[in-house]
Amino acid sequence: MIRPAKFADIMRIVELSHEMHERSRYSGVDEVNEKTVRELMAQCIQRHGHTHAGGSLCLVAVRDMKVEGFMVGMLDHLYHIGNKLMAQDIFLYTSDKADALDFMRLLRAYVRWASSNPKVVEIKLSYTDAIEGSDRLDLIYQGLGFRQCGNIYERAPEVEEMVA
Repeated sequence: MIRPAKFADIMRIVELSHEMHERSRYSGVDEVNEKTVRELMAQCIQRHGHTHAGGSLCLVAVRDMKVEGFMVGMLDHLYHIGNKLMAQDIFLYTSDKADALDFMRLLRAYVRWASSNPKVVEIKLSYTDAIEGSDRLDLIYQGLGFRQCGNIYERAPEVEEMVA
């Protein structure tokens, strides 16, 4: 079952954040800041359903009366400076105990939420390679009508500058 997140779900979302982190390449490099997760989730739950910049979508996937996944999307001014809005996913995660269809249910709910707002002119979906196998999302996102629109580059701070 997919439903709006409640404040009572925050501690379980913290647990799932730890689980998600342990599956990522950042495990052992950094730790989950539980206070930050609690504050972010409280803010998103409070702004759930708002239709202006700063508004959010905050959903959970529940199986056997336990939260096993979550989706957070946010609205912002188009490229942070426009009058229109863009929707951006922040988190999309389901545990191994989630219903196999919950990932897609959360994803489709995000797309419906963003599409239903007449101020939204761009819906973004993203993933990084932080969790192994994330590249499978390309086909899923394309199947929902999304196209690749750029790339993200990263570099570790200790990499020496290349001087021309």
